[in-house]
Amino acid sequence: MAIAVADEGGKVDLNMASPELIQALTRGVHPNAQVGASMARKILNLREAALASQSVKGIASPFAAAFKTVLELDQLTEGDQNLFHRLKALTTVHSRSQGFDPLVAPMELVRLASPGGRMVSRHDDRTGLPTAFTADSQGRAFLISTEVMTANGTRFARDALVEFSPEKPVGHNIREWRDGFLRIIEQVAGNLSPC
Repeated sequence: MAIAVADEGGKVDLNMASPELIQALTRGVHPNAQVGASMARKILNLREAALASQSVKGIASPFAAAFKTVLELDQLTEGDQNLFHRLKALTTVHSRSQGFDPLVAPMELVRLASPGGRMVSRHDDRTGLPTAFTADSQGRAFLISTEVMTANGTRFARDALVEFSPEKPVGHNIREWRDGFLRIIEQVAGNLSPC
């Protein structure tokens, strides 16, 4: 069994991130610059449409929730599963932040957001990134990924997006259940004993 926990504050919020951060992300995740630029336009157009729709309904909010889940990116990637999985791993709709926290972000995101795509270390991550791209994590939402491999080789993966709230009596809400993506055990399979 393998468990991974990712702080959603270390990802790009599709509903809140600045257009420049969305463009830096999408430019970097696809080798074809036109595909990345097209993806950024689609995301930003959906956000504008959601904002206009909420305005018509009399909802006053500076940011509209165009995306309820990052799984909706699948509709924008036009069947490119590699692009979808890369974006899914680097994005969220739960941080409610215009930037991401490089101290808890995937290193791929830190590299993509840094000028010229150069890799920066965790020790000097903020100095290598545009300040508009960074924000401290609220430590509120986490993606918990579990993956199990049985003795006969059967594998199962499930993800839960959990948001913690001090105002709630239980203290947390499960925002999403997702079919997991088999990835962890492949990296460490040689080091695991069978269940």
